[in-house]
Amino acid sequence: MEMERLPTRHERLGIESVVSGERRNERRVMWCHLLLLSPVIGLVLFLILPWTIALPLYLVIVTLSLWLYVKIMESMRQPVKTGGEGLPGQVAEVRPGGTLIVNGERWSIAQPDGLTPGQQVRIVGFEGLRLEVQPINKE
Repeated sequence: MEMERLPTRHERLGIESVVSGERRNERRVMWCHLLLLSPVIGLVLFLILPWTIALPLYLVIVTLSLWLYVKIMESMRQPVKTGGEGLPGQVAEVRPGGTLIVNGERWSIAQPDGLTPGQQVRIVGFEGLRLEVQPINKE
């Protein structure tokens, strides 16, 4: 007797998930875009309410939307703080075996030649899963 597969929570909600390169559920729900369309949706107020009430309400909706758009643009201009892209410029200490611990993660050094354990280095880039570092001269 073969057991029937139950849908996952994401499938029940219509959220797309990608497993091993295949799309399991084609339907996507993008409710966040409705918030961005609130000024357009707010035009319905003029059909329902008198001008004297609809205009102030609509101005509040537009003002809040503009504030939201500004905050979204500010957040998009922030530098990357996670993953390999956020590592350059950080300072770490060389560990035995040519490794570093940065943000709680152990990384290998691309060229550990000439580095000693305990030495301070600055991360200048990464090559695959290995970090390119530059020694910091303490003068």
